[in-house]
Amino acid sequence: MDEGGPMCTQSINGKNHHYVSFIDDYSGYSALYYLKHKNQAHKVFLEYKAWAENQTGEKIKKVHSDRGTEYISKEFTELLKTHGIEHHKSTPDSPQQNGRAE
Repeated sequence: MDEGGPMCTQSINGKNHHYVSFIDDYSGYSALYYLKHKNQAHKVFLEYKAWAENQTGEKIKKVHSDRGTEYISKEFTELLKTHGIEHHKSTPDSPQQNGRAE
């Protein structure tokens, strides 16, 4: 997963300044969620988690992200811990370590 923004151009409703992308390593499926603030990343992760697990019948076991503040916050860390999900972290903006998402 990776976060981008803020965007130079606002959306029509003026609410979408950031985005979070999720890419499944196995299938290559990707999903994009728009955010007003990047601190909403944990909320859209829960939406993606519910959708992905419902569609595949499999649980998310690991996530890989850079060390962006939205992913190392106490709230996001607790969310992953609560669901038993491992968190692998790479250096921010390093496609060598997080190539698919970067």
